[in-house]
Parts: sequence; structure tokens; C-alpha cells
Amino acid sequence: MTAHRWYVGLDIGSSTVAVATATHDAAGQVALAGCEVLPSAGVVRGEVVDAAALEQVLAAALRRVAERTGAPVERVALSVSGLHLRRVTAAAEQRTPRAVRVEADMLEALHRRALRDPRVAGVVLASVPRGCTVDGFPVVDPLAGLYGHVVRVKMEVYSIPTSYVDTRARILAQLGAEVDLLMPRAMAAAEAALPASVREQGALLIDLGGTTTDVAVYLDGQIRELFSMPIGVRSVATLGRGVTPVASGARGYPAPRTVPGGGMVDLFHRIRQRLDDLDLGWRLAGGAVLAGGGAGIDGVLGAAQRGLRIPVRLARPGGPRFSDTRTTGAVGLVLAQARLRPLEPAPEGVFGMDETLPDEFEEVEPEPPRPGLWPALGRWLREFVPLGGTD
Repeated sequence: MTAHRWYVGLDIGSSTVAVATATHDAAGQVALAGCEVLPSAGVVRGEVVDAAALEQVLAAALRRVAERTGAPVERVALSVSGLHLRRVTAAAEQRTPRAVRVEADMLEALHRRALRDPRVAGVVLASVPRGCTVDGFPVVDPLAGLYGHVVRVKMEVYSIPTSYVDTRARILAQLGAEVDLLMPRAMAAAEAALPASVREQGALLIDLGGTTTDVAVYLDGQIRELFSMPIGVRSVATLGRGVTPVASGARGYPAPRTVPGGGMVDLFHRIRQRLDDLDLGWRLAGGAVLAGGGAGIDGVLGAAQRGLRIPVRLARPGGPRFSDTRTTGAVGLVLAQARLRPLEPAPEGVFGMDETLPDEFEEVEPEPPRPGLWPALGRWLREFVPLGGTD
């Protein structure tokens, strides 16, 4: 099999690097082929502090993938730490001398124009519609046969500095691989851990890392909020004391097997407070899912239930065979890569280690439009802009 038939996801953290591989099976379905977790080096809170050390780790990860697939890695999907996301409220409007009917193509063009807002800098990762007005009046469904002279859309745009991408892309290029998809870590984990039905109910994905905690909130099947906290399982014991030390050599500071209950409860209580401030806490009927390395630590599940006050469960990214919560983001990356950067399916009889798609992966296809906010625009509500799409 040639290398271009494989999807590869890299979730690079301060403590570990998780790598997942997938391909198409004989029926054209996405089949997870393998997951691995390696010790990380050269990264602290998403910042590359030692490029040479990180290159050694990534070289080892890609070698293992090549050994499994029988071909060198040529393209990868990368996660992005939430601490480095920039959020900008952008807007665009269309004015016409005579009233015109509001159409989906018009709204999509306005969406594209909003992405060119001068305040949107760096590489754009995702955008979320926040409202629409027709002749100054807010509307819930602008495609309900409305006419107007002035149509205005507003959205939240998430981007990252180009320097964040350049460093990683340069290292991977030296190893012969190209970055073709970037995704916020919490959203990547949600691809693997939150089925469409759960996102529809309203749900929370929390990725617990060694030095950061990334959060994604879904309502009505769409991403509603993204945020991150500079606190992870390494520093959680200091919560409430006013200090969260993380040294440049944080990799040598192992995460504890158990975490003080009070500190973890405080962390999740802070997340709940943020949700309540956004009027979201009471709307999450689908509960919360914990992912990342910190999710496997003793006592975390109970602390989350006490702090969040909603049902909580652990992520199972790849079913019984690949159930390590540390690989949730990497598994989500290959699922997103297959959906957003699809490749030609492998010929019959030539596919990965899994001959059938795990049950958890059945709901990764694009969802049809549904009633709610801008229903006919489902195809781009959660659109990701290709790497290199800067403004």
C-alpha cells in the first residue's frame, strides 16, 4: 500500500506525543489501524522550547508508523493547544439598493468575507456563527424566505499565530511529512469521543493534559465555545494556594497517579463557573467526557462529577481495542482528516489492521442540515480552513 492512503494524527503535548493511524477498509469506511503514546520532549504548554528534542520524538513516532504501514509518512494532522487560540468576533454585511431574498450562498459569501476581517490574524482554524440581522432586526432563521436591503452576519473566528504552525511544520518537513490539517485539541478529542447524537443534546469535552486543560462545548450539534486553562494534572495540587509552577523542564516532572481531590474539584468547579457565566452549564444534557492523559488518573472522575454537577464519563476513543484516553485527540485527528481531507479508498483486500469499523466511529460522516440556527448552512458551520489560509 502506498503512503498516501494513510491518515496520521499527531497530538503533541508537554508530557506525551500520541500518534494514531487509519485507512479505508474494503467497504470505504474509515478503519483505525493503531495508536501509540511516546514520551514528549521539547514542548512546554504548547510552546516548542527545544526543537532538536522534539524532532527526535517525532522522528521516532513517524518511524513506528512507517513500520506499521510499510510506507513513509507523507501527510499528518496536528492538534493545537487551546492556550494558543485567538478568538475574534468578526462581522460582514451586504447592502443592496433593492430588497433581495436571503439565500444560503449569500450567507456563505458573507462568512468568507468575515474571515478576511483585519483583526483575524494568523492561521484560521474554525468559525462559529453568532447571529444574523436583516435590516437591523435579529433573526433566528435568515433562510425562512426573508427579504432585506442590509444583511449582516457575526461570528467567532478561532486562529493561531503562524509561528506556532511554522515551527512544527518545519520539523515535520525535515522528516519528510507535510501538515495538511490543524485542529484545536479539544475539538479533535470530541471527534472521537462525542457522537453526533450527544453533541445534539449539548455536551462538554474536557482534555486534561499535564500543564493545560482544553475545553470544547457543543450545543445543537455544533461547536459553541472553546477555551483553555493554564492548569493541568501536574499543577493541580497547588490550586487554591495561588501558585501553579511549571518549569521549562516540566517533562521530567511526572504526573501523579492520584490527584488531591480538593484540587481537582476546584479545577472542574472553575470550568463550571465559566460555563455558568456563558449561560451554558444548564444546557448540557449530554454530560461531560474526559479525555487526555489526566483522565486516567485515580479519582478524576469523581472530582469531575462533584465540580461540574453533571454526568461525567471517560472517553473511549477507539473502542475496547484502543481505549487509552491519552490517544483520544490523535484518534479524533485521523477521523477529521478522513472527513475533511479525504483520500482515495484502498482497493478491496488491502487495508489496515481493523477489518471492520468500531461502533464508536459510525457517526463521523457530515451531518445533514437540521432545524435551529441557520439550518441550511450545516455544511460549513464547523468548517476548517486548510493550512496556509492566512488573513
